[in-house]
Amino acid sequence: MILTGAAFGLQCTVWFTDGVLRALDRLAAPQTQLEQLQAFAVRCVASAEALADHPLDGVEPLSAGDLHHLQAASDQTLVF
Repeated sequence: MILTGAAFGLQCTVWFTDGVLRALDRLAAPQTQLEQLQAFAVRCVASAEALADHPLDGVEPLSAGDLHHLQAASDQTLVF
């Protein structure tokens, strides 16, 4: 949480890439992996196309254009 800034009350968005969604999809209970992020009001997003293949509650589907705008408008980008 410290790495996302959410622990400090900063507005944070986590963009789940296609590979991360595939990895979460293989877990027995992927939703439980998101509970900590959601508890800190972290906005979770992914491409609408990837979510169609690997749906996950609590992850907001965005178009490619919206994801590009999100990346361009971000003050800081962290890649893990």
